[in-house]
Amino acid sequence: MVNLTDTFTKTFGRPPTQSELGNLMKLQAEQEQRKKLNNPKIAVPEPNKFKPKPAPKPKQPTRADLINSLNAKVAKQRNEIARLTRLVGQLNAEKAKLLSDLKWIRGEKP
Repeated sequence: MVNLTDTFTKTFGRPPTQSELGNLMKLQAEQEQRKKLNNPKIAVPEPNKFKPKPAPKPKQPTRADLINSLNAKVAKQRNEIARLTRLVGQLNAEKAKLLSDLKWIRGEKP
């Protein structure tokens, strides 16, 4: 911002009077209003000084990782097969017991 008193003194070689200083201040205010009307500032966000880090690329599984995951999957499947096999054995034993009871009811030899 320009110092009006210094500018007037340099231009005219004397200090300004109160009325001249008031008129200069009015002129300066009008100029600033015209600048605002003619050149409105649009609020633009300041660009980031630091670029955001790119997202890390997904890690490609190594051969050992793939083998370990497959072995874990196989182990789970093996446990499930063993559980189902035990259940089938129990059901077969129960079925045999029921068949022997039916034969006894019919009077057949067990």
